[in-house]
Amino acid sequence: VVNVVNGLYKESNIAVANPVTIDGQSQGGVVVAPAAEDLNDDSSFDVPYQYGFLLHSGSVTIENLTIDGQGNSGLTHGKNNFRAGVMTDHRVPAFFNSITVQDVTVQNTYRRGIQIYSGMPTKSTGQVLAGNTVTNVTLGPGIIVLDGDATITGNVVNGVDLGYTANDGTGIEMSQFQVADMVSTIQGNAITNVYTGIQTVSAAAGSIIGGPNVADGNIIALSGAHDDIGIIVRNPTGTVTVQHNHVTGSVQDAGIWLFGNDAADPILVEDNVLTATGSTTNYDGTATGIFMTDDSIDYYPDADLPTYATITGNTITGFEKGIYLWRHGTNPNPGGQIVQATIGGPAPGQGNTI
Repeated sequence: VVNVVNGLYKESNIAVANPVTIDGQSQGGVVVAPAAEDLNDDSSFDVPYQYGFLLHSGSVTIENLTIDGQGNSGLTHGKNNFRAGVMTDHRVPAFFNSITVQDVTVQNTYRRGIQIYSGMPTKSTGQVLAGNTVTNVTLGPGIIVLDGDATITGNVVNGVDLGYTANDGTGIEMSQFQVADMVSTIQGNAITNVYTGIQTVSAAAGSIIGGPNVADGNIIALSGAHDDIGIIVRNPTGTVTVQHNHVTGSVQDAGIWLFGNDAADPILVEDNVLTATGSTTNYDGTATGIFMTDDSIDYYPDADLPTYATITGNTITGFEKGIYLWRHGTNPNPGGQIVQATIGGPAPGQGNTI
């Protein structure tokens, strides 16, 4: 264990080359600030790059400290000079398993808040991101795990991509880069002022956004400043459950978008509360509580794919459209793919309130 006493540390690219726990004396008292100016480029390692912690090993825990990209007053005022707070160095040919980042504040970063990615031919496992606060990330996502199983719980993410650039501005993302079938557990997070609250791409069977208990749900407050989306589930490889989440929005904001899965593994959308004010659409899928489509050309970088879901027990209020199934694909087959949902059911609590 490396114990870090309270103080301001102007250090960049702190290399963590071996399994270790880095434990700050207090979350607000230990502040890591950049030593120099970052290029502020949408790349991992175009120079000059400045990261807080740059991990070259798995089995690492970082806890109880703050990483602040504007913490060095000797650098350009108001510039986010950390490209990310915690970053795995995927140039290293090794698995980064069992990484824990907990009770850490990451603020004022340019590209990511926290990114975990091994760059190996099979997925990583055992990642835990819990109790962190991530604020003011210029591009986003705020928290992202690529090609790995992860539990992401109890984090606060606020202010990602408020400039609405071409980037997606996602609060929390688990996504396939090279390897599919990540088991995603995303629970109890509070997300505000983002373009997309939570996105999973190629999540494996058993993945869950929210959970069976009300406290498991994620709370996502969309800004209404542009066409925000609370939750996106794309291309799952097995049954994914979206349950007990609360999404609020306005104007063109949407609650949940679904795309691209097999009939044998419908996405389960259960017991969510989706609320909008002043809802008005400007294209298909906006101002909608739950939106399903087969259309890749207009929405996703894939061929058109069928989409299946079971939608039960949800409360959808104020959206121009409550549940919207839109078959509109043309690639590879004119006429589109199947878009099918079971909406409600005979058992108590399975009906939706719209």
